[in-house]
Amino acid sequence: MLRRARVATLVYFVVLGLADGVWLARIPAVKQNLGLSDGLLGVALLAAPVGLVIIAAFADRLIDRFGSARPTVAGAVAISLLPVAFGLAGSLGVLMAALFVYGMGGGLMDVAMNSQAVRVERGYRRPLINSFHACYSFGGLAGALLGGLFAWAGVGPALTFTAVGVPLAVLAVLRRRGLLRGPEARDRPSPVGRPDPGGRPDPAGQPGPVGRPGPAAGARGRRRTAMLIAVLGLLALCSLLGEGAAGG
Repeated sequence: MLRRARVATLVYFVVLGLADGVWLARIPAVKQNLGLSDGLLGVALLAAPVGLVIIAAFADRLIDRFGSARPTVAGAVAISLLPVAFGLAGSLGVLMAALFVYGMGGGLMDVAMNSQAVRVERGYRRPLINSFHACYSFGGLAGALLGGLFAWAGVGPALTFTAVGVPLAVLAVLRRRGLLRGPEARDRPSPVGRPDPGGRPDPAGQPGPVGRPGPAAGARGRRRTAMLIAVLGLLALCSLLGEGAAGG
């Protein structure tokens, strides 16, 4: 069962990479079909990350309620078939609407399939996350090559997205049985500074009620956490800017 879950999760990472790779390779064709300038194309492409940010705000709640299997499958079908709308879009507004939903589908799938990957890794009791992310990268490379071949053959973007997306959606549905079901396990770390059963003092050196850190220790802990989140957010922003610039 665990092996099936690992293979299925790897497949979903490849599916997301393929869909993204084909889309990025056909951006010039979509731009040409709509007669967009570089500036308007940049505005259109902004719709996808906006959708991703919105779904990320409550994706964890959806996964807690429904598990990660169903959101993974739903997101995979969405990102496989939605690009067809990119090729058929007749206006900037339609393209942006499709990209917005595409970003939401991709964001939901990303969070859900990574939750599956964490569960599989815990089952194997050894690091596996990098192998899942590598499959996404390989899928992206394959998708870019595939999209380039369609462009070289003179195939329009709508037909390209249909020829690639329909098989990907079918594959996503067929592999759903391999995913792990049931509630998502959450690590729940002990509160900062909580003494152990042996009665050792608060690690921050601040006296306080049993099971609670002192006020000063709590404030320092919150500041450190906030700074860490800010640094990680800045790194993520820089990465996304580089990725978006390369893709556009």
